[in-house]
Amino acid sequence: MDVMKVCSLSFLFLLIGVTTLSCTDQFSYKTVSLIKNETDFGLHFNLYNDGVTNIADNLVVGAKSRLELYVDENDGSGSGFTYPLLIEGVKYDSMVIEFTADKTAIHNGHFIAGSNLNAINFNSSRNFFNKSNWELNSTKEARRRSERELVYAVTQQDYLNAN
Repeated sequence: MDVMKVCSLSFLFLLIGVTTLSCTDQFSYKTVSLIKNETDFGLHFNLYNDGVTNIADNLVVGAKSRLELYVDENDGSGSGFTYPLLIEGVKYDSMVIEFTADKTAIHNGHFIAGSNLNAINFNSSRNFFNKSNWELNSTKEARRRSERELVYAVTQQDYLNAN
């Protein structure tokens, strides 16, 4: 065999070996966490920790629109699914949602009892901080890839229930 043929075959075997070693049978995931505003009003999410809010951390969602909060993605090594710290209550303990129609909804975090009788407590089926109130939807499935959305929807009924 001539040298050129040996070099070509060596390169081919090296390429096949590297490709085989880099392949994985692990599933990869992408989860996008977002707020979906189903109302006809704009929303301001004012987030609090110990009664203090930081304007830079507050969120604004337009009427009938969505706001992406967080993307969690993996390469096959891990779950690719974690709740944003915003939901976990690590950074904030309560929140006031202001509708542009001068109505508000107060959401208490897990560790806040709160004395406001109008507040939406953590165990409520509409509380923002309660993970069970977020809906996980599959948006795309491929052979070894799953893409999902984790959605908290602010509904027209939320507006009607606000004070």
